[in-house]
Amino acid sequence: MEGEPHQQREAFLKKLSASPALQEKLQPILYDIGKRNGTNSSAYILAIEDKQIPQQWLYTLCSVLPFLSLAYAFYSVKIAIFLFFGCIILNTLIYTSKKDAYEREFFSLLYAISIIYGAKRIAKLNINDELVPHLKKLKPLYKYRYLISNNKETPFEIVMDYFRTFFLVDFFIYRRIMKHLKNQQEAAAYIWEWIAEIDVCFSILHMRTHYTYSIPTFTDDLIVTCEEMYHPLLEKPVKNTFSTAGDVLITGSNASGKSTFMKSLALNCILAQTINTAFADSFQMKRTAIFTSFAINDSLLQGESYFIAEMNSLKRMLETIEKGIPCITFIDEILKGTNTIERISASAAILIWLAAQKNNLTFVASHDIELYQICEGMYEGYYFEGVIEHNEIRFTYLIQKGDTYVKNALALLKLKEFPSTIVQQAEQLSNNYVATGRW
Repeated sequence: MEGEPHQQREAFLKKLSASPALQEKLQPILYDIGKRNGTNSSAYILAIEDKQIPQQWLYTLCSVLPFLSLAYAFYSVKIAIFLFFGCIILNTLIYTSKKDAYEREFFSLLYAISIIYGAKRIAKLNINDELVPHLKKLKPLYKYRYLISNNKETPFEIVMDYFRTFFLVDFFIYRRIMKHLKNQQEAAAYIWEWIAEIDVCFSILHMRTHYTYSIPTFTDDLIVTCEEMYHPLLEKPVKNTFSTAGDVLITGSNASGKSTFMKSLALNCILAQTINTAFADSFQMKRTAIFTSFAINDSLLQGESYFIAEMNSLKRMLETIEKGIPCITFIDEILKGTNTIERISASAAILIWLAAQKNNLTFVASHDIELYQICEGMYEGYYFEGVIEHNEIRFTYLIQKGDTYVKNALALLKLKEFPSTIVQQAEQLSNNYVATGRW
């Protein structure tokens, strides 16, 4: 977010933070609105045309038939009673046969109405003058709150369920509400979004209270700079300070922290641009689209191999970059789903192409040190290292600048007491490759 909506959110967060009394008044209202699983309240506000029940007029006609049948009492009371109960039986059959198909729709619509009623309560707190005129347009909807089934088993609801069944009340009310919402869609959308914004602000405030954070700053230059950045889901995170204006290639052994650092950075880039909050002492970046290629999985149902799934993920990035949209892309273990020669060749070609794009900043984590050699000068080199102590490997989880040939795997061969011939052969092959660049 940026511009006026962003400024309004920060202003409200400041007001909310400075007034515990206001928080105490708002929270019970949000609690009463609640979170109801299986509902899609936004569809009744923003996509109402898709929620119309087919042949709604027929249900409306059937709902009034019992009352119309009573008019026959002027000619014959017995026939009128017979017609009345006949209509009741007909409606009962219709309701029981169609209830399962539309029960979720009724429940979702009731939730949408409860959001509007919650806004009416919030309007009394005088925190938004624009709420009142919008609420006036939706005032007729309040009376329907108690008529639609809410699936509660109170004595009142049990009696009302019979009434709803005999006279198809839910279908009748559904049509009335939908017609009014359609006519006042702009007012309903404003209220729905305002309630959602308050809910979001409470979540942001709660998060800021429990985590170390900073307000990010945004630049026109394609850079990422952070101090003491961390991932909020880690119980004891190791914080990293990092800054770059160029593409980055990160190496390191398994479990050294490459993927966690990449995920931390990607997450903070997203949260900085959405909720204006970064898990760092300071965070600076350009507003961009964020693309990731992490933890790609193959799909038996879709007939996709791991390699094809990863290719599709990368293609999605490249197509966006080609459109000239500013992007920051994160790739973890590029093209690891194929053989070494093709993996290095294809990966290097992709990385060279990405480095040539002026509207994109790329972060790549890989075990393939050949990529750093091929792309030398195009990517800044960083690494995560492990230290062998007391016959065990300990990772620092701190990002280091430069290129390194990680030999932890060879050291672990010794620690696990592999045959000496295997260890010696591995070291010889490794040293030879480092010296000559050939196996």
